[in-house]
Amino acid sequence: MPVAAPWLPPQPQVVVAAAAAAAPHVQLATARLPADVNVATFNRHLYQWAATLTTNGRNLPFSLPLKADPREDGFQISLLRVADGGAVVSVADIVASVEASDAGAGNVLFVRFYEGDGAAAVGLGGSKDRPTEQRLQTLLDGLVDVPLIMQTMPDAIKKAVVYAR
Repeated sequence: MPVAAPWLPPQPQVVVAAAAAAAPHVQLATARLPADVNVATFNRHLYQWAATLTTNGRNLPFSLPLKADPREDGFQISLLRVADGGAVVSVADIVASVEASDAGAGNVLFVRFYEGDGAAAVGLGGSKDRPTEQRLQTLLDGLVDVPLIMQTMPDAIKKAVVYAR
C-alpha cells in the first residue's frame, strides 16, 4: 500500500483552457495535408512530438515549463507560470488543429497562438484594457520559447505526414 510522504508539498493545480478557433489568436502556421494522410495517425504523431519537446535534449532549455495535451483534432501546448496563490496557470497556448478546408481542398493544419487565462495574472501581455491584438503581439514577442517551438515544427509535420500515409 503506497504511503503519501507528509513532507512533500501538495501538487499544484494546473489551469489550462482549450482555445477555440473563434477566440482572438495569432496564426503561426498553416499546412495543407496530402489527401492520403490518415488524420488520426497524423495527429497522434504530432502530439508525440509536442509531448517530447522538453525531453529530447535538442530544444533545452525552455524558459517556461510546457504542458502538451492531445485534442481530438490535434494538440495543445500550454506555456505555464505559477500565479499568486501557487496555482499553475497557462500564460499562452499553441493549438494545432486539423480542419477541413473551406474550399474543399482537403484537410489543413492550423497552428494558432492564444493568450492563456493566466497571462494577465502574472503580468504578461499587458493590461486587459489594451486591444486584444496588442496584448497578443506583446505576449508573443515576450515568450522566447514560441520561436524555438515553431522552428522544430516543420520537421515534425513532415515526419508525421510520412508516418500517416
